[in-house]
Amino acid sequence: EGLSVGAVLSNMGKVFKSYSSGYEETLPVIFTVGARKELIHSPLTLMADIIFPNDNDIVYAFGVKAAVKNTLSLYAGIKSRTDIDVQTMKAETDYSGITTFGFGISLERYRFNYACCLDDAIENIHKVTLGIRVP
Repeated sequence: EGLSVGAVLSNMGKVFKSYSSGYEETLPVIFTVGARKELIHSPLTLMADIIFPNDNDIVYAFGVKAAVKNTLSLYAGIKSRTDIDVQTMKAETDYSGITTFGFGISLERYRFNYACCLDDAIENIHKVTLGIRVP
């Protein structure tokens, strides 16, 4: 009860227009398996993903969601670093995770989400999504 499991296969397409001339770009094919468990009698949900890119190391991600009065959700998580992440950093022995956090607001049919990924290698990443549920 309260357990959801899913899988996604992404980037199966072809790059039709390259960003740089004379270079044929390809997107990495990524297979992701994830699970979430809503804790009974608690506002907390636990989440985990395993990401299998065809051009890099396996990435593990873990997170928690706290629901506040069915309208506000708070998110926090951590994602493992790949060997490429470690090589671009100043110390190759730093295997600390990449921290993420965010929040979501649900109002009737509308949903707003914000997420921030604190990544030393490529600076911070901010993601915003807006959604409308169609009846």
